[in-house]
Amino acid sequence: MAARLVWLALATGVAILCVPRPGVGRIFAGVFFWLTAPGVNARLAFPNPQALVDLVNGVHFGFYRDWFAPVVAWRPRPIALAAAGFAPVVGGVILGRGRAVTAGLVGATIFLLGV
Repeated sequence: MAARLVWLALATGVAILCVPRPGVGRIFAGVFFWLTAPGVNARLAFPNPQALVDLVNGVHFGFYRDWFAPVVAWRPRPIALAAAGFAPVVGGVILGRGRAVTAGLVGATIFLLGV
């Protein structure tokens, strides 16, 4: 429950930031995604791969959990490395310009909704 409250507070804060100043909100989202996701994925997977498996088993969307849990359970460390590599790329795209920003924001949203 506490983790959901932290997530809700962060999501609300970013949404409030994005309304009056979308550019600032986009920069915050890009940097946040770029810096935190690799640390979270790498930190979970290497000392204790089971922690990543447990995290995926707790995903809110059943179809995502049912599809992704067996993949993560099969090889948690390589999956965490892929996610840790994906995150800074998406963060960089969010910090870019033009249509790529929209693609980065959509990719980040889908990724975070799944998690």
